[in-house]
Amino acid sequence: AFRLLWKDMYETFTRDLGLHNLIWVYGANIYSPAWEAPIDAMYPGAGYVDVVGTDIYSKAPVFDDYDELKKFNKVIAVCEIGPSKESYGVYDEEQIIRTFRGKAAWFLQWSSWKNARVAIKDNLHYDEMMHDPSVITLDRL
Repeated sequence: AFRLLWKDMYETFTRDLGLHNLIWVYGANIYSPAWEAPIDAMYPGAGYVDVVGTDIYSKAPVFDDYDELKKFNKVIAVCEIGPSKESYGVYDEEQIIRTFRGKAAWFLQWSSWKNARVAIKDNLHYDEMMHDPSVITLDRL
C-alpha cells in the first residue's frame, strides 16, 4: 500500500499538477526496535525517488547503512539524526561531520524540547561542527 500511495502522490504532483521542482526523498526509519524489514522494503522504485537515506538515533554518530544505501545509485542523505536518550547533551557533533563527510549530502538534526537535549547547540563540539569548512549552512549558500 505504501508503494502504491507513493507512486500515486508522485503522479499527482508531477503529471497532474505539473510540479517538477520537487525532490523525492525515500527515508527509511530503520532505527526503531520494531523495524525488522530490509532497507528497501518500502522503496517505490528508482523512477520515483531522487534521494535515499535513513534516520539515525544512536549513542554516537554512525552510518551503518551506507553500503546498503549506495546500492540505490542515488544521492544519499541522513534524513534525521540525533542522540538516543542516554546521549542527550553529550552527542559529539564534530563526530557527525567525520562520519558523514563524503557520504551524505546533508543531515537533519532535530531541535530540543523539554527533557530532550537533542539539538546541535545542546551537544558537544557544536561550534566546531558549525564552523567546519565542509559544513554549508544557509548563510553560505
